[in-house]
Order: sequence, then C-alpha cells, then structure tokens
Amino acid sequence: MHTRGKIALKNNEKFTEKAESAIEQARLAAFSLGHSYVGTEHLLLGIVHEGAGLGARILRERGVSECRLREIISDTAGLGAPGTPAQGLTKHAWSAIEKAAGDAAKLGHSYVGTEHILLGILRQPECGGAAALMTAGFDLNEIYTDIMAVFGAGSQRARQPQLSPKTSTRHSETRVLDQYSRDLTQLAAAGGIEPVIGRGDEIRRSVQILSRRTKNNPVLIGEPGVGKTAVAEGIALYIAGGSAPESMAGKRLVSLDMPALLAGTKYRGDFEERVKAVLKDVKKAGDVILFIDELHTIIGAGSAEGAIDAANILKPALGRGEVQIIGATTPEEYRRHIEKDAALERRFQPVKVTEPDRCSTLEMLKSVRTSLEKHHCVHISDLALTAAVDLSVRYINDRFLPDKAIDLVDEAAAHIRVSRGSLVTAEDIADIVSLWTGIPVTNLNSDETRRLRDMETILHRRVIGQSEAVSAVARAIRRGRVGLSDPNRPIGSFLFLGPTGVGKTELCRALAEAVYGEADAMIRLDMSEYMEKHAVSKLIGSPPGYVGYEDGGQLTEKVRRRPWSVVLFDEIEKA
Repeated sequence: MHTRGKIALKNNEKFTEKAESAIEQARLAAFSLGHSYVGTEHLLLGIVHEGAGLGARILRERGVSECRLREIISDTAGLGAPGTPAQGLTKHAWSAIEKAAGDAAKLGHSYVGTEHILLGILRQPECGGAAALMTAGFDLNEIYTDIMAVFGAGSQRARQPQLSPKTSTRHSETRVLDQYSRDLTQLAAAGGIEPVIGRGDEIRRSVQILSRRTKNNPVLIGEPGVGKTAVAEGIALYIAGGSAPESMAGKRLVSLDMPALLAGTKYRGDFEERVKAVLKDVKKAGDVILFIDELHTIIGAGSAEGAIDAANILKPALGRGEVQIIGATTPEEYRRHIEKDAALERRFQPVKVTEPDRCSTLEMLKSVRTSLEKHHCVHISDLALTAAVDLSVRYINDRFLPDKAIDLVDEAAAHIRVSRGSLVTAEDIADIVSLWTGIPVTNLNSDETRRLRDMETILHRRVIGQSEAVSAVARAIRRGRVGLSDPNRPIGSFLFLGPTGVGKTELCRALAEAVYGEADAMIRLDMSEYMEKHAVSKLIGSPPGYVGYEDGGQLTEKVRRRPWSVVLFDEIEKA
C-alpha cells in the first residue's frame, strides 16, 4: 500500500498524468496535516491543488477554495503529528478510485482523469471529501451536473444518483430556491456553523414566535455587529440538533440571497417572476423558513416603472401564512423602512438583540478562539481576550460588541502570523488599538495608576507657575478615570480665565499630551467664527432638509473621528 513514499495503483488503470499528480498531492496533503491515511478529503485537496486538471477547473468555477477545504478538514479530522507518513488509501478513497475507473469505462473513456476521481468522491455522500464540500456550502448534485455537462452527458441527468444524504430529495423540490439561497440547517448538520454563545434568550424567543399560528415571523433588531445573523445560525443549530419543538422539527432554515435574486433582471417583470418562483417552491415544500438578512432591502427591491417591489409581493403570502420569514435589520433601518409600512410591520414580531456585556463577550471570544488559532496558526492567550474586550469598550466607541472585540483579536493574530510569531498577548491587542485609534501604544501599556498619581508633575513640566489650575485639572481627570463622573458626559469641563499669554492654550496641549500621549490630540475651535446665531449649524451640522445636512458639523465630525481628545473652545467670549 505504501511504496517508496507513493501510493501504489493498479497497472491496468490508465491514469492521466494530472490524475497521478493529484493522488500524489493527496498523499502530501495528508503528510502535511499529520494524518496517517489518505482519505477522500485528501484526494479532494489533491485535485484542487493540482490545478490543471478538469476536476480542478470544475471545482474552481464553483468557487471551491483549497485554503477553505484545508481549514474544514483540519477542524473535522484534527491535526496529527507533523511528518506522520501516510500508510495508504482508506476504504472510501479506494472505492472512489475504483468508481472513477468504472465511470470512465461506462463513458467510453480510455483514461481515468481527475474529473472521474471527483465523480467517484461525489458518489459517496458519506465520505470525508463529500462532507467537506457540503460543509463549505456546496451542493453535490450541482457539481455532479457540471461534470456530466462537461462530458456532454446532459441526457444522463435524469439518471443522476442521489448524492446528498437525506436532504437531496427535499432540495430537488426547491430547485429555484436553491439557486438563490443557502441551507443553514444543512450547514449546521454538517458542522459548518460554530456554536452560538450568549444568545439563548433571543433564540428561544424567536422559536416561540415561529411556533405561533399567525404572525409567526420574527425580525431581529440590533446594531451592526451585535450578532443578529448569529441568532439565525443558532436557530439552525437548534433545529439540526433535534432540540426544536415538534412544530418545527424537520424544518429547513434557508438564507435568501437578495442580491442574487436581483442580479441579471434586465426587463420589467423578471424580478417579480423570480420572487414568485421562489415563493412557489417554498409553498410546495411546506417546511422552509426563509432568513432575510438586511430585511429593509426588500423595500423597493426590483421596483421600476409599473413594477412592484419584493415587499409588496411578500405581503399577501405573509398574510395568508404561506411563507415564514426571519428578518434581521438595524433599529435605524427598521424605523426608516419597515415602520413606515404598517401593513408589512404588523406581519413581523420584533426581537431585540442587544449588545452583550463584557462577561458574555469574553465567553464569545473564547468560543471563537479555536477557529482563529487554527486559521492563523498561532496561540491566543486569555489575557489577550480580556484586553480585547476592555480596550475595545474603552477606546472604540463607534462599533459594538462582540464584533469589535473579535476584529481586534483577528487582526492581532494576523499581525503575529505575518511577523512569524506564535503567541498573541495583551500587548499585541494594544498595538492594534493604537493603530485603529491613533492613541500611542505606550499610553495604553504604561502604568496608569502611576501616571494619574503624578499628573500634576507631568503637567508642570510644560506649564510653570499655575499650580492651582494644574491641581484642579488633575483632580478632575482622576475622578473621571476612577468612575466617579457621568459616563455620558466629558471627563472634565474647564473654563480657563486669564489675560493673553499666561498659558491657557498651553495647559490644554499639556493635558492632551499627559492623557492621550500626544499634544496633537486636541481639537481647537476659534469661537470668533461663530458670532452669528445661525453659525451654530457649522458646529453641530445643518438640520434635516437644509444644505449640508449630510456633511455633519465641524465639532461633531472631528469628535466622531477622534473621540479621545481635548476640545478647546478658544476665545469663547466672542461666540
């Protein structure tokens, strides 16, 4: 079986050079993953890695990525000891090669190519290679059809075998829907969705709404990045795991791709025809729940002169209970689009998805740590996860947990991998925060207790002879940092009085340098420019309907872009 580092094949089977190369690449893939066997999943990797064969071309056109396959195989089969020699082909792998030879003979081919080996893998839906493709979100039947189309065997589609276990018959009933969607329950059953942490209440509330007799359509409302899509994936895991109530047992949660529905609809009526065909499939199947991310996009989708949008097509079906939908949108988009359409709004039941607290976010980070470590080939310390939560809450105010904390860890891990390191620490997280916010990393990593205690000394280095003012400022900064001030107000508000040249502006610069690490962390506004009453719109932005409403104000935009700074209203008596 294992001969001179290569896999022995039967001499009477005429494998092409590309097929032999793919099998050799499969052995090398198993070797690199530390596996002591060569399975169908390694054969699949070999076909994709070989690149020049017909099998690789078919997979590439479908969007199959070698990197993604390797990641899935590592997750499902694990990683062995590096350098473990592959002892031979598994039963499924030998069967795939035998089926490849048989298929080649039936098709009248005098050779066995990578496309035949791929066909042999697809004919065994229970094997590791087929499971990896399904986990990646690909339909085995569609890949089979592509191969037969290349062979010019379109007439054989009627004799096409059932490739996807159990769900293939159900998928054949929803051919149009399958073109514009992704089956989340199938993905969950194949292990393609990670467990959802900290969203049990939202999942149970959504399942409760889905189990209602009427108006059983939940809409997940939350800020960007709080985990609305994760709740939908949690529902898919709930159904796939057999935990769902009897009314939802066996249901399919399918994510509808609205851009795909819209793509290519050149003429009036094309879009309506597609939506109607999708709804017809849903009604016929009777066990499909549609998930529409960014639900507000159905308002106006496909509308043109004399045409109706997706929302108006869906309303009658929702009213009659012929289709169930889970939507997800932000509070702003919900108010702007859904609430204005009372007929559409009353058909949905809102489920609030709030930003998780620090403890929940830390648990979420721990749940994704393994996948991040495998992807980046690094280790992530517990202190790094804690720092990601704390620093993202403290310094990144325009985004929401857990998204901003996960992004911090992800980018820090990428930085360590590029730098050829092996461990992500709290200092690495601080480096990324510094990169994002512009606050010097030394400021984040320094001993803050000592810095606050010595605030007067630090300020006196630049401001001489203003002891009373310096002490008042330092006391206010300390109160703010220990949490004794209102978190929704500035850390401190000071009115510096004195003649020209005594150091009022210099104290502001010294304060910016002491607190934020650099004197440039100061926003200066010359109030002599705002003497007229109407000039306030320059500071906070024009009201709705006026010119410049979209541009924002000179103060609000600067603070939004750099919230950690000292704001100086110079010559305020002139305003």
